[in-house]
Amino acid sequence: MERKRLFLAVNPPAEVCQQIAAATRAALEAASAADHTAQKEERAASPHKRGPLPIRLIAQQNLHITLVFLGDTPVNRIAAIQSAVALCTERCAPFDLALAPPGCFPSIRRPRVVWVGVDDAQQKLAALHADICDELRRAGFAVEQRPFRAHITVGYVKRGARNPADSVQTFLQRAGEELQLQPVRFSARALWLIESSLEQSGAQHRGVWAQPLGGKHKKAPSRRGGGG
Repeated sequence: MERKRLFLAVNPPAEVCQQIAAATRAALEAASAADHTAQKEERAASPHKRGPLPIRLIAQQNLHITLVFLGDTPVNRIAAIQSAVALCTERCAPFDLALAPPGCFPSIRRPRVVWVGVDDAQQKLAALHADICDELRRAGFAVEQRPFRAHITVGYVKRGARNPADSVQTFLQRAGEELQLQPVRFSARALWLIESSLEQSGAQHRGVWAQPLGGKHKKAPSRRGGGG
């Protein structure tokens, strides 16, 4: 049976993704410069030399806020996902979000994923996540029980990186500075079912369908979901 790797997400508007991409590129350049300087100073004395800067940024068009990761899913279950999601989005009006300071998972001492935070001040996103999880479980889907923390993944720490904490800390500090220059706010207007395929060049995302908040679903017109 054919299966697809799927997740449900909110896509920030294109201009917000551009701002995030610009901020993280600037942060990566700053962290690279600081790392290069530090390596020159410690190269002769330190037995614990750092390797090249260990952060790999993801493509701008792949920036999103994951609500539920579904994983490998039989294609004949996609209609059931849509039905469950529709119950939730029809009773949820569009709402506002804002970018928040960046961070990493699982901790700064052992960073693996770097992200930009999402300020869900009214807890509308968290409530939508909980509602969707409940409806999916009723429809027979196994949904992760982990606590929900809204974020936009912007990069990954390369496997095998030596002592990456200092480089990641510099990156997060500079990214935060770049994003604080002007508060970034946007509206969540739709929930997308996205297919993710793993290729040599990295993950490729394709919108399967979008469910407008407060409305009926529409089929995805392109690879990216656009604003919402």
